[in-house]
Amino acid sequence: MEEQIELSDERVTRAFNTWMQRCIEHPEQFGREWEIVAEFLKQRESGVEPAYGEVCVGYLKKLIEEA
Repeated sequence: MEEQIELSDERVTRAFNTWMQRCIEHPEQFGREWEIVAEFLKQRESGVEPAYGEVCVGYLKKLIEEA
């Protein structure tokens, strides 16, 4: 069973702000944006549900748990 996390607007806002701050402080860790876009489009065009959303949810959950 998937673990449920308790969300509030404040926790989600803080997590997104942390995400942006990490992008600013460590751009090399987030610099693959065009590769990610290309992979998203490739998956979508092949009829596969893109994994991008799942990856983002996983990272966002990590940030929320850290906050």
